[in-house]
Amino acid sequence: DVTSHPLPDLFGAQELLTELQDQEQFGKRGEINTLAQVAAVVLVLFPPFKLTGLVDIMATLLITAGVVFIAYSLVSLGRNISPLPAPRQKHELVTTGMYSYVRHPLYAGLLMAAFGLAVLTQNETRLAMAALLWVVLEKKVAVEERMLLERYRTAYEEYKAKVKKFFPFVY
Repeated sequence: DVTSHPLPDLFGAQELLTELQDQEQFGKRGEINTLAQVAAVVLVLFPPFKLTGLVDIMATLLITAGVVFIAYSLVSLGRNISPLPAPRQKHELVTTGMYSYVRHPLYAGLLMAAFGLAVLTQNETRLAMAALLWVVLEKKVAVEERMLLERYRTAYEEYKAKVKKFFPFVY
């Protein structure tokens, strides 16, 4: 008998047992959700298989997407390409091709390839270096965008308002 136990009934165990035994309420209280929760916890604790193959496929796809972003960016930029954040003297604002999806697809491609490679090789140091690359590129983008705003003013402001920085529809 729970009521005669020396410890206080902190969780209302007797009341809970009575509620759980009510056959008229069975199936109406979210039992299926509780069963799914218990099953999910068991699967977390004792996974039936490894997803390394899936992770490797996703990492390979990320590397491939990164290379595609880089290649399409280079084609889209054409003669406007420069390793420096400052636009070239005869630079034109490119908002077509890959640049109609993201403002900095070349950098996005580098990030995707770097993170994909880190995951594929299961290398924590490489993952940290990919994160460092992201920080470096964020700083470079800040300088680059300031210079593009100085040169193209309203046109770049409108472009920046419509198109994400690195990843379409996301960021």
